[in-house]
Amino acid sequence: MRTIWLILLSLSSSGCYQFFAVEEGVMPDPGQEVRVHLSPARAFEVGGTPIPGIEMVEGEVYESEAQTLAVWTSMLHSRFFSFRGNGAVLYISRDHISRLETRRLVPAKTVLAIGTVAAAIVTIFTIADAVSGGGSFLGGQEGGADGSIFPSFPGTVRLRTR
Repeated sequence: MRTIWLILLSLSSSGCYQFFAVEEGVMPDPGQEVRVHLSPARAFEVGGTPIPGIEMVEGEVYESEAQTLAVWTSMLHSRFFSFRGNGAVLYISRDHISRLETRRLVPAKTVLAIGTVAAAIVTIFTIADAVSGGGSFLGGQEGGADGSIFPSFPGTVRLRTR
């Protein structure tokens, strides 16, 4: 049961983040995940290949200074295409940033997601228990000699006597 709850927590909390705009003039700390919108679109060189028309950069802040933001890139977005950044560090002047967003946990969405996934798991187990005749699926009175949900000897078939 503990494993089920760990899976539940990891699945439901992974999607509960959202990007929020950063206040004007504030630069995020190194390590924060960011989305940097550029205006006008810029050309960057990644791995020796020039990529023109980049409008948005996603990644982690590598370095943050008053007028320059260094981003360890995961994705580069142009108007029609997206490219993997492959961890290239791009230095972006504050003058070229039209909007800066950081990724943060949204507690209300996290609670809602965990509750929804938990309700789904409980519903699935309840239906499975009802379909199996009650008790045998969740380890009730039927089962092996040790009270487990499996028969004592592999290959044996149990007949219901209800």
